[in-house]
Amino acid sequence: MHDDPYLLTRVCRTCFGRQTDDEYHFMMKCEKYKADRDSLYTSIIRSFPNFTTLTDKDIFLYMTAIDNAEIQTKVAKFIKDNVP
Repeated sequence: MHDDPYLLTRVCRTCFGRQTDDEYHFMMKCEKYKADRDSLYTSIIRSFPNFTTLTDKDIFLYMTAIDNAEIQTKVAKFIKDNVP
């Protein structure tokens, strides 16, 4: 999602090198975090029912730029709980 000169060397070990291990992959696609991501999405939908109508790119942007403290806290917990 950004210009990282080392992006091509960042590969997801969980996805067996088939995916670039960037912030978008971590937050949106990696199977290792699917259960926690689904739980996060469910909690966001309670506050923002239209969340399910967003594209993946818009969901990523929403989660990383939201000014809602409750959702920020949930996203931060997802990151904290899943970053090694």
